Amino acid sequence: MWSDDYIYSYSRRIDSTGGEVIAVLNNGFDISSRKIFLIAESSIQVGTVLTNLLDTSQTVTVISGGLTGKQIDVNVEGKQV
Repeated sequence: MWSDDYIYSYSRRIDSTGGEVIAVLNNGFDISSRKIFLIAESSIQVGTVLTNLLDTSQTVTVISGGLTGKQIDVNVEGKQV
């Protein structure tokens, strides 16, 4: 879905169930913000609230926009040594 020098994101979907997960990783040491477009094949709809399963207090809502019509604005903590 997205990659640059520090941020990498991808999604995995099980077609038979429609279950989908999005992973966003930060390989830098500083917090980073990105607009990430969901892939066109994604079954996640605009308005869906996604939850960080490693910290359930962190959520992001899928909004309209971008190349595919669906995107998320994320803040990703940097890696820790």
